[in-house]
Amino acid sequence: MEFSKGDSFILKGKEAKIIDVLGEGGQGEVYLVSYNNHHYAFKYYKKTPSEDFIYNLKMNISKGSPSPDFLWPKEMAEFDDDTYGYLMDLRPKNYVSFISYLTGTNRFKNQTTFLNWCIELVKSFKLLHERGYSYQD
Repeated sequence: MEFSKGDSFILKGKEAKIIDVLGEGGQGEVYLVSYNNHHYAFKYYKKTPSEDFIYNLKMNISKGSPSPDFLWPKEMAEFDDDTYGYLMDLRPKNYVSFISYLTGTNRFKNQTTFLNWCIELVKSFKLLHERGYSYQD
């Protein structure tokens, strides 16, 4: 299944409308969608994930985000052709990619900021795993 601007699908009895493409990667595409009078990111998997992956995704959605600091799946979409996707909040306007720091595209303003960033990252993943979550993206 492919989506284009203006396409729509039904999620929990309500229409989700594709507004634009936000990005694409090896696993799938991410779209800007309008759903229930709000804008969300919709990640759509190109290939059917494994049953274990789908189960884990459903469990993560049912548990909810371990912290407001995580962008987390909110609603699962299942399609007739055995493909899947999910809605999540959009990245905040001030979002800067983790990868941009690893590649040197962005730099920390000083060593203290870098160390604080590292500590917060470790604390976030510690929280994730302490609560029994498994993030597989």
